[in-house]
Amino acid sequence: MTANRLVTRVSIGVFVLASIGMLLVYYHRTEMRKVAGLAYMDGSRAADHGDLATAIRKFTQATDADPKLCSGYFNRGDAYERFGRLDDAVMSFELAQACMRGTSPHGIFQPYSKTTLELDLRRTSARIVEARSRRGKPSALVDR
Repeated sequence: MTANRLVTRVSIGVFVLASIGMLLVYYHRTEMRKVAGLAYMDGSRAADHGDLATAIRKFTQATDADPKLCSGYFNRGDAYERFGRLDDAVMSFELAQACMRGTSPHGIFQPYSKTTLELDLRRTSARIVEARSRRGKPSALVDR
């Protein structure tokens, strides 16, 4: 076997392996977005029915599966706030803000436009600041 044939075969092998790797990454990403979407919908249903512990768990599963799902952080923060866990709510809202600054909302499972999410975050941030001040606890949440 000549050196040229060997180089050609190795090149083809590398190309095939790289292609398979890219397909696996795409498949994994697609499956994780499906998982995120299903968990998000389950969380929304649970929140609508007042089952806040389940809603928090499902929104956490959604954001673990798709960290760019900004509304998942937001809705988890809303559920934490309704549950009375203000520190956790603030953390989730801050994660939603960080997500928004780093990514634009995307995909079928992103129910908020970026403008709507920003407005919701401002309103919710104000509610949390007010709730913390009533408890006599200074707020760590800053409108960015």
